[in-house]
Amino acid sequence: MSRMRNQLGTGHELAGRFDLALEHFATSLEIAKACGHVLCEQSALEWHGITHGGKGDLELALRYLNLSFEMTERVHDPVHRGRARILITMYVNRLLANRDCTTSVDELNRALSYLHVNGEDINGARVLMQLASAHVAAGQQRLAASAQERVVALFARHNATALQIGALRALADTEDLLGEREAAQEHRLEAYRLTHPD
Repeated sequence: MSRMRNQLGTGHELAGRFDLALEHFATSLEIAKACGHVLCEQSALEWHGITHGGKGDLELALRYLNLSFEMTERVHDPVHRGRARILITMYVNRLLANRDCTTSVDELNRALSYLHVNGEDINGARVLMQLASAHVAAGQQRLAASAQERVVALFARHNATALQIGALRALADTEDLLGEREAAQEHRLEAYRLTHPD
């Protein structure tokens, strides 16, 4: 039941319905605590952090992600424990990098390699978005645009519409920097159409 709530919450988070997502993650957390299911409790805390990050509440996001990381001490399976720690570290670095752009490109590429090998497209796309931001900060707009195009395609493939919209807008901003006004306008229009499907 706790896992099902996490899955429902994940669907809402990907669609940008953060408050609905948090309701499901809160229920999942309650069930996991009542049943003593450590892995589900750790996962629900992690998703709380991710979702608060999506809402722009950095402090609350980091608090939940730190609680989730602490919970990994109680996860007995070393594979699950290792995966959880890698993902939480990635989320924390991404949130901090959004604030101060200190995450290194090498670190992001390591996370990207791990996620690619393990077939985690959504998490990989999130890292690619941060990698694109690092490229923009370094004045490498062409590399940034290339990464953002991949992100848009990945989010579209997984019907992560809210994330796709954000990626399209970021791509358009990069295209503006490149002087590609027509492409930027086209991608902003695509983002608008996704935001207003009627």
